[in-house]
Amino acid sequence: MAVDPSDPERIVAATERGLGLSEDDGESWRPLARELGLLVWPDAQRLFLIDGAGDVRVSEDRGENWRRLGSIGGQPAAFATTDGGELYGALIDGTIMSSSDGGESWDVRSSQ
Repeated sequence: MAVDPSDPERIVAATERGLGLSEDDGESWRPLARELGLLVWPDAQRLFLIDGAGDVRVSEDRGENWRRLGSIGGQPAAFATTDGGELYGALIDGTIMSSSDGGESWDVRSSQ
């Protein structure tokens, strides 16, 4: 799940059927997109998703439409962001990837 930083009642959740949207703090939900993956919402202008293959997508309209940016290079296990907007993705093999350019390119931060 990811919460809109500019509207805490707006929540996007990833389910097995795709993304769902609530605009009333989880009271009701509607289908949003068929995307599947892990979500982070670092600022009001950009919602990010990493799918099961490691492809990174961004939505600049609060989850309605998605554009592919790049890839973290493998299957993700976790996805996070910092207050400064840097993105982090953990791969299932324990490798930690980071992006400081909005998800277009990724660097290894640590590996096992």
